[in-house]
Amino acid sequence: MPLKLHIPGAVPSKLYEAMSSSGRALVVIASGEAADIVSRNKVGVVVAPGDTQGLTKCLLDLARNLSYREQLGAEARRAATTQFDRSVSITRFVRYLEEQLEAVPPSRLGMRVQIDSRPNLARNQYDQSRGSE
Repeated sequence: MPLKLHIPGAVPSKLYEAMSSSGRALVVIASGEAADIVSRNKVGVVVAPGDTQGLTKCLLDLARNLSYREQLGAEARRAATTQFDRSVSITRFVRYLEEQLEAVPPSRLGMRVQIDSRPNLARNQYDQSRGSE
């Protein structure tokens, strides 16, 4: 899945879709973060863009080794559900935002922070009293 241009930190969403829906080993022709995700999570093999010999070898190796393909496919499914599922990602993102919010003194933002009684939610309310300072 080669990208038209390299954007640091950009990962095609089809990578996550392939991991979750297929349950098969991924063959990724890419560099950058998409390649790192595949390698780090052991969900498939990575071939550098333009490396046709590497791609041929990779495909032949996968075709000849059923247990390796199955192992990569199982890891792809596991990573998709435990790390890259939308609800997991959203929970992780909300937690990150809460940590960032706690790190900045509310007075610097001109806001009063009221933590909601529901877990992992924060409400910010503009402090009207600051307008009179």
